[in-house]
Amino acid sequence: MEIFNNIWTALSTPNEGLVNIILIICSIFETIIVMYLFIYILNIKASKRQKIIYIILSVLEGAITNNLLPSPINNIVNFIILFTLLVLILVFLFLVQ
Repeated sequence: MEIFNNIWTALSTPNEGLVNIILIICSIFETIIVMYLFIYILNIKASKRQKIIYIILSVLEGAITNNLLPSPINNIVNFIILFTLLVLILVFLFLVQ
């Protein structure tokens, strides 16, 4: 019975390091889903290179704004920067090619 108590204590105790690691992993999945959503809505053709650049930049941007800005402001800034990155990377790189 003590093992269940130890597991429950480990799960219910806030662990900031573990939360940050899980946050980065989940932000990768979120970025991919949002990217495909915007690509579908805006009917943009993107190469694999453009998608990878967008994913890397947006995950880095999300990690930075999450640590520097308070919660409601960071979400607004995140979506504005992600939409701007999407348009800049996918549309302008397409025009350059």
